[in-house]
Amino acid sequence: MGCLFPADQSTELLVELDSVPELFLRDSLRLTARVVRATGDSVPGAVVSFSSSAPAVLSIDPAGEGLAVGVGSATVTASALVFASATPATAEVRVRGLLEIDSIKPPMVRFGDSLHVFGVGLNPDSLFTTSLGGVELNAAQYVAADPKRPGRLGRLSLWVKPPAERFSTLTLVSFAGGVVFPDTIAVLQRDRYEPNDTTPSNLGDVPAAFYNPALAFEAGGRADVTQPADWYTFTNPATADRTIIVSSDFVGAATFSVFVTDSLGWNAGLAQYVVGSRSWTIGPQTYLCSGKSVTRNGVPVVLKEQVFPITIVSLANLPAGTYHVLVPYLAPAQPRAYQVLITRSYQSSLPRDAAEENDYCDVAKPIAVTVGATLSVDNPHDIDWYRFSVTTAGPASFTAVAGKALNPNLPDPDLDLYLIRDFRPDSLVLVTPATTDGSTETLSVGVLPGNYFLVVVDFAGSPTQYTLASTIPPAPPAAPFQAEGATTVHRRAPQERVSAVGARLRAQGARRP
Repeated sequence: MGCLFPADQSTELLVELDSVPELFLRDSLRLTARVVRATGDSVPGAVVSFSSSAPAVLSIDPAGEGLAVGVGSATVTASALVFASATPATAEVRVRGLLEIDSIKPPMVRFGDSLHVFGVGLNPDSLFTTSLGGVELNAAQYVAADPKRPGRLGRLSLWVKPPAERFSTLTLVSFAGGVVFPDTIAVLQRDRYEPNDTTPSNLGDVPAAFYNPALAFEAGGRADVTQPADWYTFTNPATADRTIIVSSDFVGAATFSVFVTDSLGWNAGLAQYVVGSRSWTIGPQTYLCSGKSVTRNGVPVVLKEQVFPITIVSLANLPAGTYHVLVPYLAPAQPRAYQVLITRSYQSSLPRDAAEENDYCDVAKPIAVTVGATLSVDNPHDIDWYRFSVTTAGPASFTAVAGKALNPNLPDPDLDLYLIRDFRPDSLVLVTPATTDGSTETLSVGVLPGNYFLVVVDFAGSPTQYTLASTIPPAPPAAPFQAEGATTVHRRAPQERVSAVGARLRAQGARRP
């Protein structure tokens, strides 16, 4: 009988090692291998021993049980026992860390773009810091290569925000170990929609939502633009609810948002924006009706409100058409981030009330709808327009009473009332305001025949519910019924006619500005 393992055949043998997967820190594995002849046949009963070139990276015992204990690379060797001349098998094994950036795409990005990061440990749930040039970034999306192991390989998409420098360091810090793995990318000093100051960026049809949290106010400003702004348009393909939200950590008296309906243009000669003759606008302290501002004694009047770092406009049943979003700002010393959200929904702190939609003059509701109704200031910078007509001169009074602020962290409501005479298409004239402090506001004034708006503003911008009571001069009684052919003639004495004319002139003179 011959030998089971003839020594004179050992040089014809080699070790075949099964594939070794890419490992991650703290992974365990079981290596397998076999001894084969040159023909590919396995040698029965042959024993293989395993070793690692870097035990501090991959610890392997002779039986092939391994544990990834460090980050780096190691060479695994499988050798045949007894057959000393058998060719051993080797394999390079990489042990990945808990957080590693492999690559980024694109290498150069703009504010408002998404930066895609590829690597290990990019699940936002396990990251402590995600910053570019020292600015914390928002995660847009994370896609794991293996959904069952979201902490392994994946792609993290980030919104790029200012004020990152032209060459900035992308820094991710994981919860595990607190190790920083930086990478460097170049960032352009403008957002993705620039230039959009004197010509708008068209966001197109927004059927569901548009969102970008990484838009930017540029540093400095153009010399030919007196009021820098970012200008966007979007299309409402059919009547639908819409909510437009603009917010920023940087806000001031001239940092606000204006929403315009049918037209907005740029007049290069005047270096200013021009609103169409049929347009209404909505924005903190900025309200136009039929392209006209409210005036008093020929001077524009501001419907005053607190300025907040967020503007929310919820519009019910907004008609189909093209709408403009203008975001003016004071040119800051460095880029400032802001965000825009446009949704096809009605998002508000309070449900829409019985008078909605009445956030702009074209949809002002008859003041009669307020009788017995619970109305609301549904968001900061929400104002309500009501309309009525007077056919007989006389006293009018209005009282608005607000409840507590919806959010206990906000100040108590401070309602203000503005009575506006509607002389369109010529003008809108403020008759009188009532702007005392407090959640209750009363306006009393004599009114002449004509058309009017009553505008309710919450100076504090605290979402709340309110009631509105009004008294306006009643219409004159209808003429008494007369039988056909009957004639009634009343002749006024000459002195009576003179007295009546004089009384009307005195009344008009007393109310003349």
